[in-house]
Amino acid sequence: MKFSDIKTADQLLSFQKKKRHHFYHHFTNVSALNSILKGQQWLLSPATRMNDLHECTVKGDLQKWKRIVSTCFSFGDEDNMAMWAMYGLPWTQGVRITIPGRTLCQWFSALQDPNWQSENNVECVSLHDIVYYDGYVDHDDSHLLWSRGKCKVMKDGNTDISKSERFTGYVKNAAWKQESETRLMVVLKEDSVGDFYIPIPETVLSRFEICLGPMVDEDSETVLSQILNGVNSLNLRNAISKNLQRCFFQNKLHLKSMCDYCKNQFNSENDYA
Repeated sequence: MKFSDIKTADQLLSFQKKKRHHFYHHFTNVSALNSILKGQQWLLSPATRMNDLHECTVKGDLQKWKRIVSTCFSFGDEDNMAMWAMYGLPWTQGVRITIPGRTLCQWFSALQDPNWQSENNVECVSLHDIVYYDGYVDHDDSHLLWSRGKCKVMKDGNTDISKSERFTGYVKNAAWKQESETRLMVVLKEDSVGDFYIPIPETVLSRFEICLGPMVDEDSETVLSQILNGVNSLNLRNAISKNLQRCFFQNKLHLKSMCDYCKNQFNSENDYA
């Protein structure tokens, strides 16, 4: 089914949970990647630590948000400049982790283990694309956006889709549409008390493709040494080393910072001295 053909909430939910992407990208930094490889686990955070606090205070069910922890991936352009700028921080240490679609699905399947879920107080785990709400609630001209697709906003029962308990964590404001987000989300049986870690099988870690950010100015060997510091598995070290890449836009990007602003302001003041 095309996104533009969706008419009902059930159709939308089925569409969002379809595993269709060849690659998923996560933008982070060298330190975080090092922790992931050393601990062989991935951090999921509560909604209050997301960049988009509008989502957990306006969208979905506010009580359910208290039980949700998640992490996000981008299924769009691998060199998404908005993602590099917002999440590859600090810029001189930015990295992108790319996971093949089949590998992420294998990891997701491992998280369906009932014993692991029971031991960790997990109610359910989902892997789904985010849709973006463009317009106002209950307004005839409102639409949902996904990638290049667009459909009319529908209701889930008698509730607008953006306020539905069932779609909590599935709908964001259209201001964030450039992220093209896929979310790995865990719903706990009780309210979250902080960080939550999920295990990563070494077979999944070994498929990670690592790309250094466009503003990483150190040589690849130096950064690779930082990334692999403390990783004991020889097979994993070899796999990561083999899959290390440089961003296509290395030395072709100039992101403005507060330092640039201060420098320009200083120069401007000197002009009038």
